[in-house]
Amino acid sequence: MFRSFLLFSNTKWNRTEMITPGVFGTLRGSFIGLPRATGVRVPVTVAEPGRYRVLARTAPTANTVHVTSSSLAYDRTFEFRAPPGDVQLYPVDQVYETDREPVDTSTTTVAEVERAIPDELVPVNFGYGYQDLGVVDATAGTHTFALDKTDTNPLLLEGLALVPEDVWAGLALPPDVTTVDDPDALGCSERTASAGGSDGYVDPAANPEHANLTSDELLALAAADVQDLEPPPGGVVGSSQLGVGLTVALLVASVLLVRWRPRLHPDDEPDGPGPGPDDGPDARTHHDDTDPDQEAP
Repeated sequence: MFRSFLLFSNTKWNRTEMITPGVFGTLRGSFIGLPRATGVRVPVTVAEPGRYRVLARTAPTANTVHVTSSSLAYDRTFEFRAPPGDVQLYPVDQVYETDREPVDTSTTTVAEVERAIPDELVPVNFGYGYQDLGVVDATAGTHTFALDKTDTNPLLLEGLALVPEDVWAGLALPPDVTTVDDPDALGCSERTASAGGSDGYVDPAANPEHANLTSDELLALAAADVQDLEPPPGGVVGSSQLGVGLTVALLVASVLLVRWRPRLHPDDEPDGPGPGPDDGPDARTHHDDTDPDQEAP
């Protein structure tokens, strides 16, 4: 819950550096965030040998990715760009405004986008799309694709898909399916006003009402059953002091226990002399408590 909550924020706590609705919009409920130059390896399984179209399902900003597969003799470099409307970049001072307008980065180079994120522009993910990586002739079995991302622009990767080339060439919507571009064409009998304005987007962590949150306030928001933004009296200091006190008390009790337990079984050494050379193996030391000045009866 805590990590999902942070994905709606453009603070440093969102390590993907992209505002995204988490796993919503993914096909299998997972994705990989790649905010830095790095590499990942993605295994794929081919059921039958043949010619396949390679697709990467992503939410990119402007990314240069080198894709290789030794078993498939595949080695190509791509520039990932999001389809229109999937990922949009907004000025950092307007990203939470209802009248915000995205910046057109279609003609901007990868290096220019790198210099703008995150100080000038904030990427917002509205949907995942497919990057066409071409075709491969694959044998049956498991193969591995290595993706080497060479820039520092944010990228969300959901996975790779291999589609038979003949199936890919014939993909189309069924004839009885109608595409709806205008919500008014749905003819809904009931409508509910959106709190997020025209695009329906609401950010729970850094919208104008909750801007410039401190670390303590952000952690308080992520906790369960939060009633408001105001931290409890004393903030987290009181809880920290209590924890330190309990830790010290536990350490003192442990030391006392360690020092007390040996007294239960003291290793007393004999006060008298040991067995003599003429004594048998079963001879024991005898401690004589008799006063040496007192005569024996």
